[in-house]
Parts: sequence; structure tokens; C-alpha cells
Amino acid sequence: MKKNILKVISVVTAALVLAVGFCFSASADEAEATWTRDSANYTSGKLMDGITAVQGSDRGIITLNTDSTISQTMKFTEGSCIIDLDGHNITVNICGIIIEDGATLKIKDSKGTGVITLKSTDSDCYVFNSKGTLEIQSGKIELNKPDETLAVAVK
Repeated sequence: MKKNILKVISVVTAALVLAVGFCFSASADEAEATWTRDSANYTSGKLMDGITAVQGSDRGIITLNTDSTISQTMKFTEGSCIIDLDGHNITVNICGIIIEDGATLKIKDSKGTGVITLKSTDSDCYVFNSKGTLEIQSGKIELNKPDETLAVAVK
């Protein structure tokens, strides 16, 4: 009986170790962006984690590694940040990207094929709500609302 219990415990432990290892390796492959803060601390991870990491920096740079879908508000509260689309797309499913007073957001696309698309069906929705500074150096911003005549939604 003790041998059977030990076997079961061993099998369960091995399964847990494999499951935990799989989770960590899967999350490493899901990187959406790389970022630096003040020209240091090169890191890879989720786009939203990068936004949090560069807050307060005056030289935060976030470069997309893959297309990304935003389902929660991106909020820039202080400092200066550059988002380089690097040929990738950001789909905004909600109302928006907020740039607070005292914050600066620069959008650029170093490869020339990146697009930020607003997909929300809310008629009062926007891509950017800027009380701070928004600078679009390159890239494309569009609405995915066929019945709208607007090309860009900025509040």
C-alpha cells in the first residue's frame, strides 16, 4: 500500500513539475514587446507590462515584437515614452489610450507597415484621449467602423 501511495505521489509530483515548466516556457514564447527604461534594463514581456515599466521615464522605448490586442485601457501618467510598432499592429478593443497631463507618448513605425486600429463598437470611443502630449511620427491609425466617416479618433 505504501509503495502504491509513493508511486501516486511521484507521478503527481512529476506531472506538476512538467505543468509548471510548460507554463513558464509558454509564457516566455508569448512576448509581445521589448522595452528599455532610461536606456537600460532591456526586458521582454507583455505590452501592458512594458507600459507599466516605463512610467516616469524620460526615455522609455517599447518595441512591439508581435501584433497586440488591447482590451484594457493603456494609461500614460508621467514621463516620455515611444511606442515603435516595428511593422506590427495594435488593435484597441476598448476606449482607449489615455495620455495624462505631464506625459508624452510618441508613436512611430520603424518598418512602415504597422497600424493602430480602433475596433470598439461604442460610438463615443476613441483611440487616444490626450491631455498630455501625443506625437505621431509614423505609422497608421484607423477606425474599424465601416459606417463612420472619421479616419482617426482622438479625443
